[in-house]
Amino acid sequence: MGATCSEEGSRGEPTLSVATTEDAKLEAAITTNVLLFAVTLVVYTVLHWVHPQWYYKNYYKRGFGPDPPAAGGLSGAWGWVVLVMRMPLDEVEKHAGSDARVLLEFIALSMKALTAYALVTPLQLAAYLVASYQE
Repeated sequence: MGATCSEEGSRGEPTLSVATTEDAKLEAAITTNVLLFAVTLVVYTVLHWVHPQWYYKNYYKRGFGPDPPAAGGLSGAWGWVVLVMRMPLDEVEKHAGSDARVLLEFIALSMKALTAYALVTPLQLAAYLVASYQE
């Protein structure tokens, strides 16, 4: 599970052993990244709760755009997710620019391609199994 402390070293001091197998390295990396992601989400949520004006400065400065989500406690920090998911691409382009629209279209196209790949792969595996069984 990553680095562990053993009882004996060459001089009787505790030593630190490092993950050597691929599975141990992967487990250590996943554990570290998940913890850092959780800390980042907590920091974002707390800062949004304490200082919501930092996140909606453009709206207040320009005077137009989609209304900021209601800041109802800590859950208000994630109201923008629903707002963006329901927003048509023309609105995204109007408020965030053409780069954001193209990025979202590319992500949608990639998701469609990956979905098609995920649907075709089991059929290919079944065909290979049938072909190998018949030989």
